[in-house]
Amino acid sequence: MIQVLDLLTTEDLCTMFDKSPLTIIAWRENKNLPHVIIDGDKRGAVRFTLPEVVAWAEEYGKPIVSMPERATSVNSENMAKFKEFLRPLRKTLKADVA
Repeated sequence: MIQVLDLLTTEDLCTMFDKSPLTIIAWRENKNLPHVIIDGDKRGAVRFTLPEVVAWAEEYGKPIVSMPERATSVNSENMAKFKEFLRPLRKTLKADVA
């Protein structure tokens, strides 16, 4: 089962791209940076998956400066399970936006 520890935070992305939290938020809102909102969290915590962030960075030409420690612990088996878990959530999110 995927745990929240397998997900990256905004702070982790700040480290990856050497950018401020406001820049990460702007990318999320204006440049479609893939993210997940954790359901049930009072603050609506936002998290990111490493493969999606890396693919997005390549597409938008955003250089990755360094990798946070948390990112090195995510393995492909966990990521595959997580993507399967996310699939129905993404459909729901897209329907809510439309």
